[in-house]
Amino acid sequence: MGSSASKVKEPPGSYCWSDLPLDLAGIILLRLHTHADHVRFCSVCRHWRYAAKLLHSPSSPPPLPWLNFRDGTFERLADGKRHGLRLEDYEQCRGSFDNWLLLEDVRAGRRSHYLKNPLTGDVVRLPGHCKEPVRRGGDVDARVVPPSSTTFHLRKVVMCANGLIAAKISYHELPDVVVFCWPGMSSWPAGICNGTWYHDIARYKGKMYAVSRRGDLYEHELRRDTSTGEPVVTLVERVILAPLSAEGFPPEAVTTLDGPYAAVVCARTCYLVVSRGKLLMVRWIVPSASARDWADTMAFKVFEADLEMSRWVQLESLNDRVLFVSHDCCKAISAGDHFRGDQIYFVDYGLEFWCIWPTCGKTSTCGVYDMRSNTISPVSPRTTDQTKAAWFFPSINER
Repeated sequence: MGSSASKVKEPPGSYCWSDLPLDLAGIILLRLHTHADHVRFCSVCRHWRYAAKLLHSPSSPPPLPWLNFRDGTFERLADGKRHGLRLEDYEQCRGSFDNWLLLEDVRAGRRSHYLKNPLTGDVVRLPGHCKEPVRRGGDVDARVVPPSSTTFHLRKVVMCANGLIAAKISYHELPDVVVFCWPGMSSWPAGICNGTWYHDIARYKGKMYAVSRRGDLYEHELRRDTSTGEPVVTLVERVILAPLSAEGFPPEAVTTLDGPYAAVVCARTCYLVVSRGKLLMVRWIVPSASARDWADTMAFKVFEADLEMSRWVQLESLNDRVLFVSHDCCKAISAGDHFRGDQIYFVDYGLEFWCIWPTCGKTSTCGVYDMRSNTISPVSPRTTDQTKAAWFFPSINER
């Protein structure tokens, strides 16, 4: 008795997510109403990231800030959810700027820095050497230093137009210099050291500006070296001199911009933020514990640069704008549906007053300052007033 075997129908061929047609990808993107959903869409595969870039439109939701805890963990401010973006074992996150992480390869003998977009995997290698700065000004340290060295500190990195990269660097513990490079260069060119410790830098209307603790604003003129092709700073000019006060301590940090705080022993730091075509300076003022009546207070003041009149103009309101400041990333966005205007989100655990006045234990280094009520509130329910983090604005945009 023979047995008959029934013929089994072959299963349809398996399909890969990367085979999704472009028109269907566009339909999906139209149904995603938050930037977080766009980020998830782009994380599926390289093909979907390409589709999102190709189909990007002005109506796409803008990137909202995340807290970068520098260990691969991020928190979205919109909903407080935390996510992990994998870092290699040898990668240490030194900060972030816009959608880039500043990473350091800490393997033995490989100390190097590079930028990485964790959403797209794009990597930009940074020079591993820095040339000795050109020292100008009577207060510049005259110590003997090598002409090119790996002993430098990368304080902040800014991605400019056409792939140009700017950085604030301290070379052999000398005061900061602003330097530029193209991707692939082996060494940062020599910057101009004028003896000023810059607190922040920002690209504004095609020029690079730096601000000192006192509030002096410096403009850096950039030229391409005709023989090497390197981008070289040829001139540093102070375009705004902060008005000085006759009172206060220390004298090099005291300015009438601080109002009543000018006569109080305080730590001060400055940030530069570009907002709707204006260059803003945010001053964060923290009185020392010895200031008694002032010890439990801090202040944030916002100024707009009037470059024609070479002065700072104080702003009492940001209207519908929200500022995010830290030592490695500063940004202004519209309040929209997620935030309230006239607020400053700050996070900067590395402020110098922690070294100078360790008794300032009550001072918040992470919070939200409301310019209308002069009050401080937590950034999110899961953060404390001394959370160590940096701002990160996730995006898949090409550099």
